[in-house]
Amino acid sequence: LIETPLYMRGIVDALMEQTFNMAFHASKGFGEVSNLPDRKVGFSSYDAGSDHDIFISINIPGVMLNQWPDQYYHTDLDDLDKVDVENIKRSAVAAGSTAYYIALGSKDAALKILGLLTLHFCKLISNMFSEILVKSKDDPRWKRIACERYNIVSAAIKRNYEILGKIYPEIIDLTRTHLDKALAQLKAYYDIMDIKVEPVEMEDWELKIYTKDWIGPISLRRLSKILDEETLLKIQRLVREERIYRPILLYYLPNLIDGRRSVGEIIRAIEAEYGLIKVDVLKWFIDILEKHRLITTINGS
Repeated sequence: LIETPLYMRGIVDALMEQTFNMAFHASKGFGEVSNLPDRKVGFSSYDAGSDHDIFISINIPGVMLNQWPDQYYHTDLDDLDKVDVENIKRSAVAAGSTAYYIALGSKDAALKILGLLTLHFCKLISNMFSEILVKSKDDPRWKRIACERYNIVSAAIKRNYEILGKIYPEIIDLTRTHLDKALAQLKAYYDIMDIKVEPVEMEDWELKIYTKDWIGPISLRRLSKILDEETLLKIQRLVREERIYRPILLYYLPNLIDGRRSVGEIIRAIEAEYGLIKVDVLKWFIDILEKHRLITTINGS
């Protein structure tokens, strides 16, 4: 299960985690009390490169269920005999159950969603804490990443509980209680790490806001029709040799260029998701997009 980007985390992720676990945990444990996965399953933070990206590009949370690694993927050997029917059935149950809960609109469903949402954010915060605690010991720059993650996750927490409260006004007081608990846990972890979250001072170029007249990722094929050969080869070499920049430059960055976020805010969101990156690479790629009029600035030259 590949989850949504960090800045979009919320209700869909929380429900899919639960239904996915239920669908693929069909074996009994040693004492026949707990359920265990009878197939190898896992959860992954956001990764790009498939059909879920178009939903994310128009701000619709999109998770992806897939079977990976797959040696037959996009080859002439990818025939029907390679299909795992049981996996498809269980994936359909997970996705269908998620849609069903969202569509119910009842108070009982709202309470279920609220509980799962709080559980999801608590696990997310705990995982963030563990990673930052380890990595910041070796590289103090991770404390900056910690601050960026704090801002991104706290905004996601507030947004999701506000959405629940608006959709289900009968539980609005309870959503506020859960919101306060989630934010308190987030703050407590940062107090333990002695990390003080402060506003980030941005340089002039980071204050620029760009817009574009296209939706979705930008492919190397499209760039090949626009860029000069030298620039295209540099981009191809970069995404081949440093693979983290393929999803960042071709998917994540275009999704965030929306006429609302500044370059600085976009960089903070990308660093919160991927950790330490080369900011000068992002600046270089943004300059290329602007030079070839794929994006235009709306607040300065």
